[in-house]
Amino acid sequence: MESRRCVVTGASGLVGSAVSSRLSSQGWRVLGLNRSGGFVLGEDIGAQALRGAYGLVHCAYDFKARTWEEIGRTNVNGSIRLLKTAREAGIQRLVFLSSISAYEGCLSLYGKGKLLVEQSVLALGGYVIRPGLVFGGLSGRGMYGSLERMAALPVLPVFDGGAQPFFLVHAEDLARAVESALSAERPAGERILIAAHPESVPFAELLRAMASGRGRRLRCLSVPGGLSLGALRVLERLGLGLRFRSDSLVSLLNPNPNPDFSNQGIWNVSFRPYPLGSGLDIRH
Repeated sequence: MESRRCVVTGASGLVGSAVSSRLSSQGWRVLGLNRSGGFVLGEDIGAQALRGAYGLVHCAYDFKARTWEEIGRTNVNGSIRLLKTAREAGIQRLVFLSSISAYEGCLSLYGKGKLLVEQSVLALGGYVIRPGLVFGGLSGRGMYGSLERMAALPVLPVFDGGAQPFFLVHAEDLARAVESALSAERPAGERILIAAHPESVPFAELLRAMASGRGRRLRCLSVPGGLSLGALRVLERLGLGLRFRSDSLVSLLNPNPNPDFSNQGIWNVSFRPYPLGSGLDIRH
């Protein structure tokens, strides 16, 4: 068993690349698994491919899966099989990258799927990290990159006034939290961490800050969230879905009502605030 070898799934993505870079800089030997290397979430992977590693950081998620059946087959059942295989291969430390959108009572399919995987991770003695909206790292990637592209428009609709709270985390800070989960012992009751700065940023204010950072001005136009959700669902049923999915709007309109940041000190991690009003390019 090599105590400094770690497997990272989704290693070419926004989070996975930040995690891989951080671990490599700290002396870990990283085995990155991604589609370009033949790893497909939902397909079985033999235990032999994972043997010799101390840790597994599971970042991969298949966003092409849209229905609950597809999400269950790839992202839920595929992740659970992967985690169990990792244990069979002798991997001692499991770390799952979930989402702040995953909480008891969440309404989105994305959050519900993450919660089901969380249950298996905890049952296997692993650790769960729930990131907020990730900024920094690879330019134009992830949900943050999608919002940046939207903020390039002169006028943009926001839902119900755009007051929905966003909790943000820089990719480098998130990677440090992952390293902490791999490297340190935690009390048994402290296996879930919300990884984000505790101060939220309203949706409309975030979009304006993105536009300002590119030297643009953005006008936000309020539209009813419920009607917008219904329209998106109709378009998706007709096969005319937009890049912004109805399930993402469900998450936006129904955020975690009471995120708990109290154990960040126990994990010995901290997260920088989002630099509102800095006017700086914060993609890196």
